[in-house]
Amino acid sequence: MAEDSPTLRSLVVGLLTLVLVAVIIGGVFSLFALGAVNVTGLAKSGPAPKPSMYVPPLKKHPSGPSGSGAAPVAQSPSASASPSASPTPTPHHQKRGHRIQLSADPLHVAPSQRIVLSGTYPGANGSTLQVQNRQRGRWTSFPVTVTVTGGSFQTYIYSGDPGRHRFRVVDPGSGHASNPVTVTIS
Repeated sequence: MAEDSPTLRSLVVGLLTLVLVAVIIGGVFSLFALGAVNVTGLAKSGPAPKPSMYVPPLKKHPSGPSGSGAAPVAQSPSASASPSASPTPTPHHQKRGHRIQLSADPLHVAPSQRIVLSGTYPGANGSTLQVQNRQRGRWTSFPVTVTVTGGSFQTYIYSGDPGRHRFRVVDPGSGHASNPVTVTIS
């Protein structure tokens, strides 16, 4: 068997090399598959989330809405909006002007691109504002809220539903509503 030793050794080294290469290639493909599952949201466990445009609010960060300090985004598997059925009427006193000023950035987005909603609400620190969308002639609430800090607020949402969408925020405590902003998704 001493004569076969170099041949046997070459065979064992070849097999070990083959196994090592297979493990490395399998690991790389596994990492890509895990990344794809995380990006698509297929790995979420527990009860199925309600279809919505819910995105947790951003925490104020000096680098702004496009900076690296943004909070992680939770997006439901459905990119279309499913607001609640309880519309909030516009108070009559809002016709005189808006205490809450709202802006959206950008005003034209591709489906499922981030829409940043930000604005000011002077003297209302700690107030929680409800994001709403205009549908079929009525303002309808989304499960997205944002808290006023230092007289300003900022959150973001996603939508995969093409078309023109009007958004606003409302202070349920006072009945104040912001100006509406129109975002085109195409």
